[in-house]
Order: sequence, then C-alpha cells, then structure tokens
Amino acid sequence: MLKSRALLIAALLAGECRAGVVATWLFDEQTQAYPSSVLSDCGPNGYSLVLGRGARLVPGRFGHALAPSEPEPLDIRGALVRPESASARLFGLVPSPIPAGRHLQPMWWQNATFAGLLTAGEKHLRTPDVSNPSDTKLNLGAFDWTVEFWYQTRTRGTEGVVFEIGQGPRGENEHVTRLTLSADRRTFRLLNEPSASTVVITTDEAALTGSGWHHLAFTYTAADGQVRHYVDGKLQTLPPRAQLRALTHGDEAYFTVGRDSAWGRPLSGLLDELRFSDNVLYAAEFTPPATFSKTYAGGFHPVALKRGPPLLFVKSAKTSPVIELGSRRHLFIDDAFIAQSQNIAFVPNPPKRMEKVADEVRGHLTMVDDQTGLLRITIAARTTPSRS
Repeated sequence: MLKSRALLIAALLAGECRAGVVATWLFDEQTQAYPSSVLSDCGPNGYSLVLGRGARLVPGRFGHALAPSEPEPLDIRGALVRPESASARLFGLVPSPIPAGRHLQPMWWQNATFAGLLTAGEKHLRTPDVSNPSDTKLNLGAFDWTVEFWYQTRTRGTEGVVFEIGQGPRGENEHVTRLTLSADRRTFRLLNEPSASTVVITTDEAALTGSGWHHLAFTYTAADGQVRHYVDGKLQTLPPRAQLRALTHGDEAYFTVGRDSAWGRPLSGLLDELRFSDNVLYAAEFTPPATFSKTYAGGFHPVALKRGPPLLFVKSAKTSPVIELGSRRHLFIDDAFIAQSQNIAFVPNPPKRMEKVADEVRGHLTMVDDQTGLLRITIAARTTPSRS
C-alpha cells in the first residue's frame, strides 16, 4: 500500500519540512473550499485534515486561516436519498442507527459540523485509509514536543478547543488529550487523561483579547515534566509539572482542530499555521517565526488576476453576422452559433477506458488546473498501485 500525500497541493503550499516536524497545516487552500475539502499537511507525514461544515477558510496571518464558524443550513433531497439505501449511508446522505451501547449519532452530512478532522473511525462512511492519529506523534505524551500556531481573537465566547486527540470512539468517552482556551482568555488547559493531568497554563490575557495576530507556542520537556508557554516569543508563568502520557491505540481514534469530538466548544478565533514538532524548539524567549510556507516567504502577496477576454453574449454586446471568437475555445453546440436547426440529436461520446492509474481509490479528491492545460487530481488517501 502506498500513501499519497497530496503531492500537488503540498508542492503548491510547500512548507518547511525540517527534522522534527510532525505536521504543519497552513490552511492556505482557497477560501471558497467546501466541506469535505482536504486541508493539506505540509509536513513530511501527510496527515491531511478534512474541512467540515463547522469552519471556513478566511484571510489569515499568512495567506489563509481556519475560522470555526456556525454551519450554514443544509437541505438534502432527491429520489435516491432513502434511509434504507446503502449508497446513501455510504455517502452520509441519511443517518445511520446509533450502535448498541453508544449514545452519539454516527456522522452524516447534517451533523458533520466539525472544523478540521483526521479520523480512523466512522467506518460506515466513504472514508480515506489514512493514518491512525493514536499511532502518530500528534498523540502527545512522554516525549519532547512543541505545538505552535498563530491566533487572532474574533469574539468573546465560551471555552474553545484548539485541538483534541481521542482514543475513540468519538464522543463516547474522555480518553483524550485536549488543549482549550478559557472564555476569559486568561488560561489554557491541557487535559491529558492517560496521566490524569490537567495542566492550567497562564497566558497573556491582554494580547488574546485584542484584535491582532499573536504567535502562541507550547513546549514540553519530558525529562522534567515541564510545559512552557510563549506568547509572541515571551515566556509566561510556568504551570505545575506533569508527567504526560500518550493515549493507547484506538481503532477509532481521531484528531480534531477548532472543536471537540462532539463538534462543540468552537474556538472563538482564527488559527493559522498550526505546527506539531517532536522536539523542543524554544528553550528561551525568541522572535516569533515568519511563515512556514515557502510560497509566502517574505510576505503574502495576493495573486494578481488576469483579465480575460470580453464576454461575447451580453445584452450590451453589438450584434454582428460574424462572431469573432479569436483564439478562445467555445462549445460548438452553443445555441448562439445556430440560427435554426431540425432533426438534430446531440449524443455524447461513450466513455473509453484509458490508462489505469490506481485501483480502489477511497478518499478525498482535489482537482487543480495547473494553467498548462492539465487537470491534476490529488488523492488524500492510500491507494493500491495498478499492476496493469
């Protein structure tokens, strides 16, 4: 089994891939990205997240950022959307029964109001064969690590979740490691259930109640069990020590950003350039890093759009017996070219199987026009290579 790492998107958004990086999410996909779009990991492991209905991509500190938001109304209808339909359940168009012994409704489109999610569970859905979060170093524990991101407060609200990794099943227990920001912006809380620890971390309330962007970093030194927190490179008051432990393996483990496992407690602010590392990057006060993206290094500059040719068929266009197309492409079947017709039927060419690229593709697809005449499809999943 080969693991596709969203090669094209990762190349376009290429981040810093030095030793020690576990994952880097730049959130620089297009702001019009729809739920189920891939949020590429620009680190070396390809831990892609999926964008849910509970967040949007908006202008950020560098490029774009993740904004936990209220989901827009969703109306699912159609003749094939039937509760008994296997395909409707596979694609999350109808709800599945709650399994015996559980209380949370399995995920489907109406309740998929997460922000960003990596999950090994939800097997009833068309899900990619991705890494199990509990088997990765996103599963923070008794090793040196650093978690850092840029944050901008939007509104005052309730306690909000920065990230949560759970052993699973999702929402059925508290076998989690979770970082939350208090409603008053005075403290973060790092809950690590395996060690029965809740580390209360004092932060810079003044900075986090303002409107600007701030770099927040958390480091952990396993040798002395010390969490350290930096705001814009300045060390905050040290919290009590704790001997953290990683979660044990869970067949339905998950990793969620911006909301908890039940898609509650949304973070009332914007996240940009979230990076996990498996070493301590900051041992003393420091200058906040610039962007991790090679694309935006030196400052983010929006791409200047090229003006296309004028519209041909608008009310203000001058009528002429000759339509000047120039070198542009146009469908011959457009009625604008046809004065009158009779006894004509349009029949599409039958599909033709071409070269096989991959078998058993299951996962999230992203298609990008590379501006050279090619449409490139990126698969955020494991695939079986073709033997034909």
